[in-house]
Amino acid sequence: MTDLIAYEWYQQLIEDLKDAITECEFTARWTTIEGYHMIGKRILEEYPNFERAQIYGEEIASRVSQSLGKSKRTIERAIQFARQYPDLNLLPEDKNTSWHQICNKYLPKPSDKTGKPQTEEYAVCPRCGSEVKLIIGCRCGQKFEITKDKIKTSS
Repeated sequence: MTDLIAYEWYQQLIEDLKDAITECEFTARWTTIEGYHMIGKRILEEYPNFERAQIYGEEIASRVSQSLGKSKRTIERAIQFARQYPDLNLLPEDKNTSWHQICNKYLPKPSDKTGKPQTEEYAVCPRCGSEVKLIIGCRCGQKFEITKDKIKTSS
């Protein structure tokens, strides 16, 4: 067998392929970011229609996520992303980032319909604006109510 690495044409081929892979990975990451930004923006544009249909806050993300087959959390983050960065040029890291990095570094907590971040203990009711105990849902559907003293199962 011939050692291809010794050939200049082969070394150039490998360099070209590495560049192509890097470009494809970058393009895929940025396209994902643009896609989730567009999803969030589009949902925000329809907020008046959701309100007319008496659908508020987390229920919007729940309904959209079910219809799209995406997680509620992903839809919430897309909405939060579009709200926080209406212009993609305002991203702190420019185009050198990923959706994962945006979610973990720049969108640390989900928000309610008002755009206010939820706290560890309380959330803001999207209908009346009052603070309420935070309810957390598990992937299996079980919900837990968090109070200062305990965590209890809620129905």
